[in-house]
Amino acid sequence: MATILTSAGFPAPEARRMTANSTGRVVWAGRGQYLVIAPAGAPDPAQRLRPPCAGRAAITTQGDGRSAFRITGERSAAFLAGLSGIDLHPHAFATGDVASGLIRHIGVLFWKDRDDTFECLVFRSLANAFHHDLAEAAAMFVVD
Repeated sequence: MATILTSAGFPAPEARRMTANSTGRVVWAGRGQYLVIAPAGAPDPAQRLRPPCAGRAAITTQGDGRSAFRITGERSAAFLAGLSGIDLHPHAFATGDVASGLIRHIGVLFWKDRDDTFECLVFRSLANAFHHDLAEAAAMFVVD
């Protein structure tokens, strides 16, 4: 898969990692599975991936099937760790690291984009429920 990604101009990540460059972001999503995310307004990355994938791998457009949430702030790691049960301390989960798991009852793929910033992807049909769960948890997380 790494050869296919790089031949199409996308940076190939290692397992449980995310990479990015000007052509887009590639997120490891499981063994042999990657999500290629193009910047807003960029051409569909599937067009660049189809030729090197011909007969070797399947390409499926997921743009309308997922919703993205950005969690940011100095306590974002503690907030998400409390919801996911995954150790997100900077010594255990570095920038570019990827994890998948459950937050409440919803499957989430997330990665650390930069210090104090996490990107979360959920299936679009669960976006409202995920937003509700995040808002409810955030209200309990606030300390006066």
